[in-house]
Amino acid sequence: MKNIYKLFSLILTLLVAFTFTGCQNQQAIEKVKESVDKAASEITKSEEAKEEKETHSDWRAFENEKHKFSFKYPNNWELSVNADREDLYSLSLSKKDASQEKVQVYIEEMVPVYSINVSVEENTEGLSAEEVYLDMFGESSKETAKEGIEKASFSGAEGIKYPEVSAPSSGPATGILLAHNQKLYRFVYSAMAHQETHEKFLSEFMEILGTLKF
Repeated sequence: MKNIYKLFSLILTLLVAFTFTGCQNQQAIEKVKESVDKAASEITKSEEAKEEKETHSDWRAFENEKHKFSFKYPNNWELSVNADREDLYSLSLSKKDASQEKVQVYIEEMVPVYSINVSVEENTEGLSAEEVYLDMFGESSKETAKEGIEKASFSGAEGIKYPEVSAPSSGPATGILLAHNQKLYRFVYSAMAHQETHEKFLSEFMEILGTLKF
């Protein structure tokens, strides 16, 4: 509330400045305008942070100081660290969904499992996420691969959204690759599930990414 009063006060000051000075003191007016814009920006960020905190107040928090990133995730996802080496750090979030029919994986029937795999690698050459991704393809297939990617941005880090290799069961996986501070952050959503339910928690994956901080 105090922030809103501050913004109103600045706007009122700006109106007074326009009324009494007209164009004679344009520099002063510009400074007031900058103050208004800054206050508005601060209020927006404050409200967004408040909304995020309230929305994910019951989520667990994960933070890795070494690789300087953190995120929140729902309580019904299980987190496990898979690798913690100098050249690679990886973890996975997994979630079983016993509410639907079991899925056939080779000769075994199993409860559908949804997973989010996270990895962090060095990017000493400072390549963009798109450059790293396209480097996996030969020259003849790079243009086709490029058509399948979209620009993506999370917490100020630029990257791409791309189709990963097919999951073991029934559908494609979705990958997010971000280049930030000489590191590559990769997030991949996939599932061993039925074709029609394969993307059941894709929106939750994107919501988790929305809590990502560097």
